[in-house]
Amino acid sequence: MISTDDIRVSSVVMTHPARRRHAETLCEKHPELRLRVVVDPDPDGPPSSVRTGRLAWEAADPDATHHLVLEDDVELTEDFLAQFLAAVRAQPAATISLHTACTSRTSFSARLGLLYGTPWAPVLGDYVPTVAAVLPARLATGFGRFIAERAVLTDHNDLLLKRYLDTVSVPRLITTPNLSDHLPLPSLEGNVTPDGRRSVCFIKRGGAVDWTR
Repeated sequence: MISTDDIRVSSVVMTHPARRRHAETLCEKHPELRLRVVVDPDPDGPPSSVRTGRLAWEAADPDATHHLVLEDDVELTEDFLAQFLAAVRAQPAATISLHTACTSRTSFSARLGLLYGTPWAPVLGDYVPTVAAVLPARLATGFGRFIAERAVLTDHNDLLLKRYLDTVSVPRLITTPNLSDHLPLPSLEGNVTPDGRRSVCFIKRGGAVDWTR
């Protein structure tokens, strides 16, 4: 668990056995995140991220204030930990997505945020991005239960998160700039797009952001 004076974050990376090396590479590249690997419990079953998503969100540490879930095909900014903790500290009650695809509805919200000079923009559309996302711990475990009780294998985690958050009252925000990019690796669920759902505003080298603005 990542611990500071006021923030305690448990963190996992979700994967499938066929892609486990990507998850392990992410763990090795970012030891400071203390990531745990969560693997699809039924890898021979029909392709579905929902099985792994449920376990990933249920894995929130009982002592954590927040829970971070990464997919195995993300790339993070070079100063990710410092920026991530500052962002969570600035919006502790919010659901925070650290990535949104450049072709999504939310990407237009992000573009306006960048033009106005704010580090935050609201999530738009019918899903909440889950490529890299952090929830308050109580909401993370609640989302895990929601998936277990209501999801079917043909669902998608981002659509399910929107449905779950419709039952609670919390801000749904994305960081501008995005702190994560989405690499164009082969999708196990067939979600293939020409751009690989790349970020609308990812800056690999990072840089100081005033998340309190």
